[in-house]
Amino acid sequence: MTLISSFFVAVYSTTQCSLFDSHKVPIASGLLPPGDALVPDASRIEAMQNRLFSEQNERIKNVVVVVPDDWLSISEHEVDHLIPPKLAPLVALTYAVEDAFAPPENLRFSYRQKVVQGQHTRLMVFTCTGEQADLFCSPFKQRGMSCLLVPHKQWLNAQREKKPWRWFVQQSLQAYQPEKEKRQEFRRLIACLASISLLVNLIAYLCFDSWNKQSRDVLFERQQIMVTQSSWSSNDSLHSASDIALKLTQGLPISVRLNSVEGNALTAVVMLTLAEDDAALLLDSWREKQPEWQWKMERLSSDEPLSGGQEEVVDVAISISKN
Repeated sequence: MTLISSFFVAVYSTTQCSLFDSHKVPIASGLLPPGDALVPDASRIEAMQNRLFSEQNERIKNVVVVVPDDWLSISEHEVDHLIPPKLAPLVALTYAVEDAFAPPENLRFSYRQKVVQGQHTRLMVFTCTGEQADLFCSPFKQRGMSCLLVPHKQWLNAQREKKPWRWFVQQSLQAYQPEKEKRQEFRRLIACLASISLLVNLIAYLCFDSWNKQSRDVLFERQQIMVTQSSWSSNDSLHSASDIALKLTQGLPISVRLNSVEGNALTAVVMLTLAEDDAALLLDSWREKQPEWQWKMERLSSDEPLSGGQEEVVDVAISISKN
């Protein structure tokens, strides 16, 4: 399988500009021959670029442009205190202005800071003008490539550690962007909100799925009960005394309390609590509905009248048996 490069590397020297796949770059220390302190004039650089593109037919999307350190303004500074990360770009820009003698808006710079002895900062600043950056990068940009300008010293460190494209995005020479930190915080906030939204949606989905499963289970149980009740209501299925008892107790009025139903295929006993006058009427009604069965009612006890009424309440046992 061929390894697809995520970016290419264009390396300038005084004599040529060479393009490499990032996975196939030669040893970086040997890329630039000695004597590169003199920056070629614009016409020579353009000639290098034309020669480079006449030999390259590959479709390139991202390119890191490496230039000799001597072509840039490089300064190193010792600061006797720690520099807060949010202020580091502004401090580096201040030194870049001093080094390049150019206004801030016309500078492209990058920096590297290192904490020394826990309380001091060593700051290395790489600077070039906007015109120089355009001269090195514009041919690549004109061909639709994303171009990042990097000093040779930075490239050496990156090559040893196999840094990815996103590292060069942070370390390349760029114009000062005072709103960069706010944009980064905004992107982090958006990512955080997206994560929270995803989590909320996941929880909602799990809750809905659980509720839906419970609903299906309840519906299934209800259907089973309805099937059972339907079988009780079907005359064709009433072959036992217990079937008869269960069917008839389905239509009891609310004034009658069902205590228990016990039975088998031949006999069944229904225990009820109801008004004494209603007991005989209920027995007659059941006997009319199922005349092929033998019916018998036994009075078990008498209780106090029903709440708000004057009728005596009795406990009865109605037995069903085959004639």
